[in-house]
Amino acid sequence: MNLINIINEEINTLANENNVAAYQGSTANHDGYDIKKIGTGEGNVVFGFGFYFTSCYGIAKFYEDSLWVRKAFKPSFLKNFVAWVTGDKYNPYKKQVYRDIVNDHNTDISGIIDLYSNKGDSGKEILNFLRENLVNEKTPKVIYSVSLSLKNPIYWDENNNNNNNNNIVKILQTNGISVKTNNGEQIYKEVSKLKGGFKKASEFLNLININSIIYGAGTRSGMENSDCINYVLFNHNDVKITNKKVS
Repeated sequence: MNLINIINEEINTLANENNVAAYQGSTANHDGYDIKKIGTGEGNVVFGFGFYFTSCYGIAKFYEDSLWVRKAFKPSFLKNFVAWVTGDKYNPYKKQVYRDIVNDHNTDISGIIDLYSNKGDSGKEILNFLRENLVNEKTPKVIYSVSLSLKNPIYWDENNNNNNNNNIVKILQTNGISVKTNNGEQIYKEVSKLKGGFKKASEFLNLININSIIYGAGTRSGMENSDCINYVLFNHNDVKITNKKVS
């Protein structure tokens, strides 16, 4: 490659590089991202193999809470909870606990525990049961604020910024891969088939300076009609933690 081509390539790289602020909800308290941990959080990489972030604090909070419930709840809880609620010993607060945890899906377990701390012997029984059976209170809840360095991101959604996806097609062609679509999802999946899976696809794309995927917020968090944007970053070096809130 001659000097002119190198300069032009660098100009194109800078033109398609962007730093954005984002958030992530987690139960892992750390000071840097590790590629070995991908898939251990929500455990779902349907939008690509990488680190997942969001532009909206509310979505990060949703995943912080849902991950905490999954990680903190003890496996034996459900069996012990049913036996306790249906047991012979009367306690006026049993039904309320059931409504809080099961019907209302209340994840503020610390708040539920505090609620019964001043309710005499009946409250003390519930307090002790929840502390012994419900959760591992040492599991943290963490919201990370991060700065993401986006380089030639793939836009996953079909009608979302096809001009950028056209650029992705050109970069792939330069690197020996021809795709017949500018749909981001299909581009990523075609590369995955050629390279042998999502992990290999992300590694390859990162090597050719395509380091991320952008997609709209989905139905899981209840934010599908918002302006929220989610990001998948392939390389931990492109993620900088700017703040973290641990509770």
